[in-house]
Amino acid sequence: MNCMGMAMALLLLIGAAAEDGEKAGGQIAFEGMNWTVIDDPSPSEPSMWVVENGALMQLSNIYRKEREFEYWQGTHIVAGSPTWGDYELSFKINSSDDDGIGAIVRYRDADDYYRYIMVQDSGNGGPFRRLERLFLGERMVLAEDGQGYIPGQTYDIRFKAQGEVMEVWLDGEKMLTASDDSIPTGMAGFLCYASAPVAIWNVSIIDPMGNVLGGRAAEEALESEDA
Repeated sequence: MNCMGMAMALLLLIGAAAEDGEKAGGQIAFEGMNWTVIDDPSPSEPSMWVVENGALMQLSNIYRKEREFEYWQGTHIVAGSPTWGDYELSFKINSSDDDGIGAIVRYRDADDYYRYIMVQDSGNGGPFRRLERLFLGERMVLAEDGQGYIPGQTYDIRFKAQGEVMEVWLDGEKMLTASDDSIPTGMAGFLCYASAPVAIWNVSIIDPMGNVLGGRAAEEALESEDA
């Protein structure tokens, strides 16, 4: 689907799916994995995660009201094993809005994980793209640049964690890299800050040896075994 078609589809889905979405504490089955919804502290409204037309979508403009511009948080969704260490999370993402979207690796709990976030809206501190660590609830920027993203455009993102090194690749080019050893293992996920609608699809989680841990490739492998 082209960018305009995706944007129109996202807008049409808001009204149709809003009553059926999962809020904080709920779980969603998507691409062979069970995803758990977590809303960040002092949310402006409930999140609204749904699966529609093969995409994981977030339809609420949720943002953190207290200390908003210290955290740029709203809601996140995670899946996988807390024992996962080195892996690559790859996916496609599209937002019609211009606030925060991104991904999470090595998620231990709501206070401890690494994240990639990109924000376009200058009214909310953008534009920026950041590789960050949340550790014991405190946020630290590990790497950043002054670019944002284009609303309505689809991005192909790979978020790698191997040893102490974290890398973010955007549309085949390495954008950010940093080293940190605070969080050695954890689950994978996605985040939204004051951005809706957001669509995520083609999710894959693979270890450095090429073994599929989760996502579309794992789901397809199971379907092949059952065929």
